[in-house]
Amino acid sequence: MLRWTMLFGEGYEQQATIMEPTGGMDAVAHAFYRRTRRFITLDAQVTALRRLGSGARVTWRDRATGRVSTWDADHVIVTVPLPVVSSIDNDLSPKVKAAVGAGARVYLPAVKTAFQAQRRWWERDHGIYGGISWTTRDITQVWYPSAGIHGRKGILVGAYIWSHRPRPLRLGGLGEHALCSNASRPTSPPGAPTPAPAEPGNRRLRPAGGDEGQVMR
Repeated sequence: MLRWTMLFGEGYEQQATIMEPTGGMDAVAHAFYRRTRRFITLDAQVTALRRLGSGARVTWRDRATGRVSTWDADHVIVTVPLPVVSSIDNDLSPKVKAAVGAGARVYLPAVKTAFQAQRRWWERDHGIYGGISWTTRDITQVWYPSAGIHGRKGILVGAYIWSHRPRPLRLGGLGEHALCSNASRPTSPPGAPTPAPAEPGNRRLRPAGGDEGQVMR
């Protein structure tokens, strides 16, 4: 596990460290949208994909009004996740459907929990500027922001969990401050072995005093 986590950032599917646009990474998407908005229809749920002669037909529903419409095109580029493609009515060939199904099974169920800290304690107290901490706890990872360095507040991804196996993370019924503090405490089902304690460098989710932060809902 240690060897894998140390080489995690070198994997072909990981993005090398880059500078972050002002306003966050979605500023790139917003910039594209400003230039291409006349070609984009928002809140359009695709309900069917069909071949139409040498072209294709897309059936979609306006999520605001419920109105159903169709578009005919020479080509259709599908960029939605494969599990979603599997749920759309389509007439793809059996070979393509098999490939989509196989790819969809590779996706892992995942959850992220973010919160806003009132004080950037990871920078001030630990000298951490961006990046990821791996932990041996249920939260798996903590992600530190690479924007707003030396500012007053900051938003952390306090837990990033992915697995095909059910994993308990009992956060229901907790207040916001308690949720931030308890997110890093190990939890296990009855009779399960006690989880290994967190490594010293990974005890960073629970700042001292009243700096736990506010959970992002």
